[in-house]
Amino acid sequence: MNPRLNPDFYYSIIKFIANYGLIFIGLFILLFGLLAMNKAKTQKDITSEGRKVMVEILESPPDCERIGRRGGFAKLKFNGKVFNKKTGHKFCSLVEGKEKITMLTNAEKSKIIFLNEYEKEHNWIAGIGLCIFGIVITYKGWNQK
Repeated sequence: MNPRLNPDFYYSIIKFIANYGLIFIGLFILLFGLLAMNKAKTQKDITSEGRKVMVEILESPPDCERIGRRGGFAKLKFNGKVFNKKTGHKFCSLVEGKEKITMLTNAEKSKIIFLNEYEKEHNWIAGIGLCIFGIVITYKGWNQK
């Protein structure tokens, strides 16, 4: 008999999800929160170091007024590497129709950000909020067992 057709097989999967699903979902959300906080810390470090560099613009959105909800992307070249940066409505005017732009980089010159891309409150609030939400869901799942 095929084990996938066995009702006990499905029952054991559903029981596992019911018992441990919230814990896994909570840990997954917590992971995203930690990644968001890591990105915010990286942007903070780059901004505080203040290493300004000239970056070549390979491609940019043709018209900032016509970019969709997802925002446009710019292809930028710096230090022999090509970066795809989301410009959105906020940064589109900085790259539209230009050949070079001043940006910030880290000491290793492996990451670049726009001059005013780091916003203290907004970048950290999202990460901290996701972490707290993930911890609460994990806690609820742990107590539910």
